[in-house]
Parts: sequence; C-alpha cells; structure tokens
Amino acid sequence: MLLQSHGEQDSMEVILVYSKLCLMVVTAHVHTSYSKISHSPFHITPSRLQLFEYESVYFTCEGVNISAELKVRNIRQILSKCSNSTVMKRCGIKYALASDSGEYWCESGAERSNAVSITVSAGAVILESPVHPVVEGDAATLHCRNKITSSNFTAEFYKDNFFMGTRYEGKLEIQKVLMSHEGFYKCKIHEVGESPESWMAIRRKSNAGEDSSFRITASRLHLFETESVYFTCKGFNISTDWKVRNAREIVSQCSNGSATKTCRIDHASASDSGEYWCESGAERSNAVNITVSSGAVILESPAHAVVEGDAVTLHCRNTNTSSNFTADFYKDNFFMGTRYEGKLEIPDVSESHEGLYKCRIHGVGESPETWVAIRRKSNAQEVPHEEIAFSHNFYILRCTAVTVGLALQLLVLGLLQWKLQLVLSVLLLLTSHFQ
Repeated sequence: MLLQSHGEQDSMEVILVYSKLCLMVVTAHVHTSYSKISHSPFHITPSRLQLFEYESVYFTCEGVNISAELKVRNIRQILSKCSNSTVMKRCGIKYALASDSGEYWCESGAERSNAVSITVSAGAVILESPVHPVVEGDAATLHCRNKITSSNFTAEFYKDNFFMGTRYEGKLEIQKVLMSHEGFYKCKIHEVGESPESWMAIRRKSNAGEDSSFRITASRLHLFETESVYFTCKGFNISTDWKVRNAREIVSQCSNGSATKTCRIDHASASDSGEYWCESGAERSNAVNITVSSGAVILESPAHAVVEGDAVTLHCRNTNTSSNFTADFYKDNFFMGTRYEGKLEIPDVSESHEGLYKCRIHGVGESPETWVAIRRKSNAQEVPHEEIAFSHNFYILRCTAVTVGLALQLLVLGLLQWKLQLVLSVLLLLTSHFQ
C-alpha cells in the first residue's frame, strides 16, 4: 500500500489560509485608500439659519437630476418664488414671518434631500452661525445681531447655557474649531434681549487627508472697503460646476483652469465679510474667513498657516498714510512693541507665536484682531499617489511570492514522498521475489 502524507495535507492547508489572508489584507488596503463617499441626489442649503421678521431668506437645492419638478417646501407649503438652472434650484421668501420658521427640504417624487431648520425671530436679537457643519480645525465666527444698532455694542455668548465671554461688536471668533465646540449657542445684549439658540455642527477632518480634495485659499484675510480680494479653489477634478460662495450669494466673477478655479470681488464692502468656500452639489471645501473693514486700520497677516521655523511679517496698514508712521502691536491683548512703518517681523516662528494679533496707530485707530496659525514642521514626508499605488503592488507581489514559495515546497515534498513510496514498492517486490 502507498503511504498517505499528512505533511502534504498540512502544507496545502497553510497555502489556502495564507492566500485568504493575503486577499483580505490587499482588499482592505485598497478599500481604505480608494473608498468613495456616496451622496444623496440633491442637497439643500439655506442662506441663513436665523433672521429677523421681514428679512429675506432663500434655499438652494443642488445636485444631479435637477428638474422643474423639484420643489422646495416645508410641512405646510411649497415655496413658489423659484429660479432654475441645470444643476441648481433656488427658492426664497422675500418678507419672512415668525410662522415661516421650521424645517425645509427639496423633494421630487419619492426622493427627498436633507432638511434644514431656520428660525425667523420677532425679537430684537438673533445669532448668525455657519449654515454648514464646520470642519474640525477651521475657523468659525458667530455674529450676534441687534435690530436696533449694527455696531458699538457688546454681547455675551453662551454655549449649552454656560457663559463663554463678552465680545465687542457682537462677534465670537473661534480660530481652531474642535469637536468639543459642537453645541447650542446663544447671545445676549443687555437691555435689548436674548437670541434664540442656534446649533453649530462640527464635522471631523477626513483621515484620508483633505490634500486630495478641494481646498479654498484667499488672497488676503483683511482688507479695506473698495479693495479687491480673490479666492482660489484647488484640487482634483475641478469642473465648471464648482462655485465659490458665502452664506448669502455665489461669487460670479470667476475663471477656470485645469486644476484651479479663481473668483474675485473687485470692490469689496463691509457686508462681504464672512466665510467663503467652494462647493459642488453636496461636496464642499474648507472655509476661509475674511474681514472687510470700514475703519482706518487693518492688520495684514498670512492667509495660510505658517510653518514652524519660517519667517513671517505682519503689516499694519493705514488708509491715511502708506509709510512714515509707527504702530503698536499686540498678541492676545499683550503689548509686544512699537515698529516703524507698521511692520512686525518674526524671523523664526515657533508654536508660541500662534495667537490673536492686532495693531494700533496713535491718532488713527485700531485694527480688528487676526489669527496667526502655526503648523508644525513635519518629519515625515508626504507620500505621493504613485507610492500608494506601489504599496498596493508590493502587497500583491509579496503575497504571490510567498504563496508560490509554499507551493514549490509542497511540490518538493510530493516528489520526495513519491520517491519514498517507489523505493518501498521496489523493496516489497524484491522481498516477495526472494521468498
């Protein structure tokens, strides 16, 4: 009888198990690196979340398959004042009332978008907050509005009913948003009133890295009225469908490149202040916050985070004179020093330089505060897309090589077993012959 090899069976089982493990690792690796996010057919965005009675609000429905049958509505009625395009439908309420508060959505047949909730207040105070979830790490501004006065007032801010602090001109600026900033916010102006609560949602920054998606940059963060500012949207798959916008309107003066879209505001006014972003349907970039000042002094700071170890210059600008003046500089409200021609130069930036800066020119005025962000110098270099593809091929090649090696070992064991069986058969024949 021929002997059955248990070693052969064990080797075959090892090969099968290892092959399955390799397939699982490669599949998971590819899925993690190249997974795509699915979106609903369309998405609704309001121009604002809180407003006073008799103010205007509009809703924009964007996405694929936008048609004339698509409606913007709430639980009671369909909005009738609308305009259509191939990728967008916009409907508005010109003179909103408190009864117009509630949820709104887009729908077409059985398909329905996300829902957004607006509050139309009959009171004297509202809190304007971002209409989109804020990406973790970005900046956010909450604006306490007073129906009686537009400036020269202080407001108290609260989060989840806990006092946060008092701010001049009713602006609460959060320079680096964290997940802990998510919650209900409200503001209070003494002897005027208190706003309704407003929910600010925070979205986690993707681990896949936002370098591979769309990003917006501004040419400047602070500027005077009538000056120009432009926004550049960079990333992959830039198309004409992408828009640069704020909570109220789309920036119309734009030009397209193969990998960028640039839009500009030629004669900016104070009302152009606020957040801007790039978007297409349900996809949206990070947001940048600009301040258009009607005052006499601004502080120009880098539009990007400064890399640790680099040099940076903060420039205090004056509408009255361009040179021959001195300016006082402050960081986090602490006096830093006085500089001639209004330039504060930091030759070797460290993490301790991160903070809120402002400048003051005697006899002229003080600038709004501006945040200077510092980014750590990375020790690890960025891995390009070609290296990611190479790593996938490496995994496959390594698994294949090991599997082939195990198969060859199995083949050698099989040959040895066959020779052993052949020798045993010959011995059995010789033994029976001599008997």
